Amino acid sequence: MNTKGSSKIRFVVIEGNDASGKSTLAAELRSTWRAQGWDTKHLGHRPGEQFHRYLREYASADRLIFNRAHVSELVYGRCLRGASPFSETQLFILDRLVQECGLIVYCCPTVEEIQTRLSKRNRTELFPSEPVDVSLLRQVSEEYETVFTGTCVIRYNPRSAVELDQLIAELSRLVHGPSLEPGGSRQ
Repeated sequence: MNTKGSSKIRFVVIEGNDASGKSTLAAELRSTWRAQGWDTKHLGHRPGEQFHRYLREYASADRLIFNRAHVSELVYGRCLRGASPFSETQLFILDRLVQECGLIVYCCPTVEEIQTRLSKRNRTELFPSEPVDVSLLRQVSEEYETVFTGTCVIRYNPRSAVELDQLIAELSRLVHGPSLEPGGSRQ
């Protein structure tokens, strides 16, 4: 993970289970960083070859906040299809690009919090009806934990607006340096 607070951070990847707070965080970051030219892009699953898709996205990214990325493909591929869509070499290349050029934020509320959130919203493709498949939620959460073990990610358990504001301030410091206040511009 690039933590130098320099212009080398070209993108932020937000990952996590369904209903973990990814879209809320992405929208808040976009709103806060819009004056610096940042935008968001949702990289949900699409059928077909995945490696070149993510390679292109990362290589061309400039001031982008990705809502989901290759880690979701890896996690959901393992949980739903029993296999990763990437070879070890492909995964190494994608991980290395993120380490060199971006930051990863892992939204990680508890399975119970996710279950509550899903019950209050429109259903997702993965969880289309009541009751929510708690065993699948747990499996996906455990797989994210496995993937992120030993990696440099920023963990975020979204519980309150204050915690969200603190995370945005920290990410702003990492991405823009100390001279940028959230919602402000460089001096």
